[in-house]
Amino acid sequence: MESARELTALGKSVRLLSASVWGQGLVVCVLWLLVFQIGRLGELEAHASVWFPAAGLTYAALLLAGAAALIPLTVAAIAITFWTTNYYQLDLTMTQNVIAGFAFAFAHLLPYYLGSVVMRFIANRFKGRLPVIILSFLLSALICSVLATIAVMVALSSTGMMPASDIRQTWFPFWIGDLAGVVVMTPVFLSALRYIYPDSRFSLKIYMYSDTARYSSSVGWKLAVNLALILSSTLLAYGLGTEESAFAIFFLAIAHMWIACTESPFINAISLAMSSFLIAFMVAALGLEEFIMVYQFAIIVIASNALFGVALPKLVADNFELKRRISTDALTSAASREHLHQHADRVFMQAQQYDFPVSLIIIDVDEFKQINDTHGHQAGDDALRQLCLTANQLLRPTDMLARFGGDEFVVLLPDTADEEAAQISERLHSKINQIDLGFALTTSLGVATREQNEGFAEVFRRADSALYRAKKQGRDQVTTAEPAQK
Repeated sequence: MESARELTALGKSVRLLSASVWGQGLVVCVLWLLVFQIGRLGELEAHASVWFPAAGLTYAALLLAGAAALIPLTVAAIAITFWTTNYYQLDLTMTQNVIAGFAFAFAHLLPYYLGSVVMRFIANRFKGRLPVIILSFLLSALICSVLATIAVMVALSSTGMMPASDIRQTWFPFWIGDLAGVVVMTPVFLSALRYIYPDSRFSLKIYMYSDTARYSSSVGWKLAVNLALILSSTLLAYGLGTEESAFAIFFLAIAHMWIACTESPFINAISLAMSSFLIAFMVAALGLEEFIMVYQFAIIVIASNALFGVALPKLVADNFELKRRISTDALTSAASREHLHQHADRVFMQAQQYDFPVSLIIIDVDEFKQINDTHGHQAGDDALRQLCLTANQLLRPTDMLARFGGDEFVVLLPDTADEEAAQISERLHSKINQIDLGFALTTSLGVATREQNEGFAEVFRRADSALYRAKKQGRDQVTTAEPAQK
């Protein structure tokens, strides 16, 4: 009976999974057909467009779903082959249509499938390295689109879908259109299709889609500037009718770098898609086909430039995080020993130059090993964190508290003479001793103030000697360093 119930549950799971897979495939198939028709708005001639956004959908689906996307994409390719035969009134039989459809599907899908396999490997191998991911994506887009162009051209001509004589004049705009579609639309479709394939092992979320809802209050103005640049540059080319005027479209790169460096990656991807669509539409609407190569390369160059622009905020954030980790103690959030040395060198150099006082306080927790042994290491960690929290509440913004090692901390007090340093030390000692952890927490402090021509190392040695005397005299006290020996 138990086995029967298990088999029934397994059957339901399989049916649900099948329904899910078929549902995913249907959505991808229908979406591909719709995107194909949208791409025809920029069609120059049969089989060549300003851009081919369906190639971007193909690549995105294969990246996310892998081989599982091959069937729905193949169905879509066969369906569009039948539509193309009817639209261009080609004299092909049903059998020839099916053969042509399979040939087109194989030629179009195989290069992008192989590229997706390589991209998934690179994305897993170089996690977190966005410039490498972007460069790899652009190179794979270039190579895959070239291979797809060659393969599709051969497939179309060999199945009667396209005269072999047209290959020479069509292959280049065909290739650039595919390349533009992949570079511009793949990031957008990756964002959309991840809702269809939520369990995909391939995800650029940590690179491209974190904080997708973020956008600045000025995003509308940035998109308006984009729109104005596209309209004005295409109208300029239409009015003047010269190839030189068509190159005005490259000013769009300025607006897109503005967006790439100040908006989220998702907004950047959407703006690129909108700009590319509008460029293709304006080229078709104004009859700017004679300048088509300018606009195709503009789409690719601007999109590639903007994708690298996406890496800049992440590189800045990564560098900031790396700097924070280096300069901050992970346990207590106090400054690290390395950061203390760097900051102290600057402070003491300025003190020497402008002759102002600098003081150091060394704080050491009394019997810290006994705290760990008696109450556990977690209690010891809590004690150190509470010590730093209490100390920072008493210190000034210009002061620095650093963890020097273990249970020893150093307080750097710029522009602080000996009397004020002693008062600060007493307040620290008193407040730290009042920390309630369920056990006694006492500290010993050594204080030293810079004398003429002394550097950090010399003042630290005198403060450390004062701390040693405090320990020797019974702990739980503040001791001031003796004057430097002349």
